[in-house]
Amino acid sequence: MNDINRQLREADPMTREPGLTPEAVAELRRVVVTAAQEPVRASVPRIVLRTLAVAATAALIVGAGVVANRRPSAAVVSTGPLPAAAPAATERTQVQFATPGGTRIVWTIDPAFQIKGNR
Repeated sequence: MNDINRQLREADPMTREPGLTPEAVAELRRVVVTAAQEPVRASVPRIVLRTLAVAATAALIVGAGVVANRRPSAAVVSTGPLPAAAPAATERTQVQFATPGGTRIVWTIDPAFQIKGNR
């Protein structure tokens, strides 16, 4: 670890730079102290900023609610013709489902399906 610290210190270009002159340090200090003593002038009162922040947040919440409410709901989609009567007990049935994102799910229901064996 010390080897890395030593290498970093040796490669630091600031160690080879001369420091500020005492006159430059005094001038820099004078500028900072003068700026710190000046009164802070707020261009917009804080109460107005808070009111705008609350109003913007409320508008975003309402907007998100409207957008969420307008999303289409999932529906069952059938690509084939509907059967005239209920399917027979041995006939397979397909149920198709599509999500708003475009994912399609197809279930095949087999009434003769049985699980054999113990679990």
